[in-house]
Amino acid sequence: MRGEVFGVPLSVDKTRLYDAKYRRRILDSVTEALKGDERIAGAVLVGSGSKGFRDRYSDVDLAVLIGNEAQLEEIYADWWGKLHKLLPVIDAFKEPSSHLYGFLLDRYMEIDIGFQGETNLFERKPNWRILFDNRGVIPNLMKPREKSAVDQAAAHDKRMQDSWYYIIHAVSSIQRRQPLRATFFIGFLRDEAILMAGLNRELNTTLRNYFTETDKLPEEVKKRIINSFPASVEPAEQLRALRAVVEFYYDEAEKLDNKLGMERVLRLGAAMRDYLSAFC
Repeated sequence: MRGEVFGVPLSVDKTRLYDAKYRRRILDSVTEALKGDERIAGAVLVGSGSKGFRDRYSDVDLAVLIGNEAQLEEIYADWWGKLHKLLPVIDAFKEPSSHLYGFLLDRYMEIDIGFQGETNLFERKPNWRILFDNRGVIPNLMKPREKSAVDQAAAHDKRMQDSWYYIIHAVSSIQRRQPLRATFFIGFLRDEAILMAGLNRELNTTLRNYFTETDKLPEEVKKRIINSFPASVEPAEQLRALRAVVEFYYDEAEKLDNKLGMERVLRLGAAMRDYLSAFC
C-alpha cells in the first residue's frame, strides 16, 4: 500500500468477526428498544457511525437523551439489565460518573451507550446523526461543546522540566539493568514527543484521546516514532532508542518553542544531547 509504514495488514478470519450487516442489526435492535421507553426522549449516533462508519472495525457509540433529568439515575440503572437481555454480551463495564455503559458483544463488536439529560447534550462534532427524537427538541439542544482553555506555554514549560528527569532516569535504569523501567521512561518521552508533533501540526495526538490522529502525521515523523521503539531490552539497543526519542523530542519541542514564542529548548536540548553522548 502506498505510503504505508507497517507493511501488509494482518489477515483475518472474517467469519468470526462482526461485519456491517451485523452492526446494523444490533444498532436497529437497540434503537427500537430505546424508543419503547417513554422516559427516553431520543437517541443520537455519534463517533464514526454519524458519518456512515469508517470500516468494518468501527464500533457503535450512542448518546441517549433523558426527558426528565430527575429520572436519569433510575433509567441508567434500569438499562443495565435490559441491555444484557437484549444483546449477546460477552462482557460489559459501567462508568456511573458519566452514565456510560460499554459492551463487548458476540463476534467481538463494541457498543458504548451514554445516558444524559437535556442540559448535558453537547455536540462534539457537527455531524452527529439523530436516530429518533420523540419531542423534536434535539437539534436545538445539540450545541457545540466549548473547549476549556489550555495554557500551552505553561504545559510546554512543564514538559521541558519533566524531560531531563525522564532522560536521566532512563539512562540510570539501563545502567542498573532495569530494562522494563527504562522502557517506561523511553515510552513516556515518546508519548510527549507525539503530543508535541500533533500540536505543531494541529492534530489530536494526545494520550488522553488515544492518539486519535497520530497516523495523520507526515511519513517522516511516523518513521521517527517507529525508530524510537527499542528492538530488544539489551542495554545498547535501549540506549539507541533513547537517543532516537530524545532527538525527536527536542526537535518537536523546538518547533513548539518557536510557535509559542518561548526559549526553553535550545540550552536544555543541547545539555541532554551532551549528557547522552557520555554513554556508549
